[in-house]
Amino acid sequence: MEEWFRPFGIHYSAPGDATRSGLPDGSLDLYFSVAVFEHVSVKTVKALLREAYRTLRPGGLTYHVIGMFDHYTTMDPSITQVNFLKYSDFTWRMLGQNKIYFHNRLRESEFVTLFREAGFEIVDKRSEVDVRSLEALESMHLNAKYRGFDKRDLATQGAIFTAKKPG
Repeated sequence: MEEWFRPFGIHYSAPGDATRSGLPDGSLDLYFSVAVFEHVSVKTVKALLREAYRTLRPGGLTYHVIGMFDHYTTMDPSITQVNFLKYSDFTWRMLGQNKIYFHNRLRESEFVTLFREAGFEIVDKRSEVDVRSLEALESMHLNAKYRGFDKRDLATQGAIFTAKKPG
């Protein structure tokens, strides 16, 4: 595989630790992920964004596709995409987390904060609000942790972030 990628300037490294890539500072034009940020801890999201910032050249872009919906809806369509927001962190760890499946339940506004805290300028953010979830939130008993959030933020099923390292 390495030989096939070499002419394109692509270095393939797996398995690896994306929070400590070993790549030189400012060596990348693009740092991206698809369906990763929702499946790692907040601590790891912060570490990934730090590594993205470190390895991107000034003006380089980071691009992330993030699924913020309750993934159990793929197995049980009777529940809404915000179903997991009714549980406390403790209950969610007991019911919905294990070594194979992890979902941090971060909302779009929290990801915005994490990108900005890492030093990025968000240049484009596209998100989709799930109408069924928005309607369900009107009568749903939310865990206290989520009661201060805007309903559209809670019902956002996914977002695509494009952010730039200043310079």
